[in-house]
Amino acid sequence: MNHFKLLNIVILIICSTNYLSAQCLKGSCKEGSGKYNYGYATYEGTFKNGLPHGTGTMVYDSGEKYMGDFLNGQEEGTGILYKKDGSQYEGTFSNNIPDNAD
Repeated sequence: MNHFKLLNIVILIICSTNYLSAQCLKGSCKEGSGKYNYGYATYEGTFKNGLPHGTGTMVYDSGEKYMGDFLNGQEEGTGILYKKDGSQYEGTFSNNIPDNAD
């Protein structure tokens, strides 16, 4: 039972760390234009209902960057994905996935 409690505390700390690092850096991150740090990536562009929606740029901590259309928080529509190896994909995306993905 003590291991279960310890595991729950560790999970809570990990989740809290990501939540606490997420914050609006400038502008309106609910409706309109702004810049938001998610803790794993930073988005700059337009927001609707507190989610990336419209046109923007998401820079991931992994070194990748997506510039293009967003729909309800997802990379959706036309965009460019710059990969950390230097390659890039330009085309359409559905639910954060390039349409050419195998």
